[in-house]
Amino acid sequence: MSARTINILVGILFSLSGCFTLLDGIYNTRASNLFIGVCFVVVGCLYFVRKRERQ
Repeated sequence: MSARTINILVGILFSLSGCFTLLDGIYNTRASNLFIGVCFVVVGCLYFVRKRERQ
């Protein structure tokens, strides 16, 4: 696998884990899970966009 492919997969996995954590936070009404989910989604999107712009 190339480095570009791995970077894209890492960004996607961060975003997916953030979405699942957000859903868990909404379902269980836990503020901590909502905050962690939002952070994961933001990190995943920033990582994906940053790596994509560099190459």
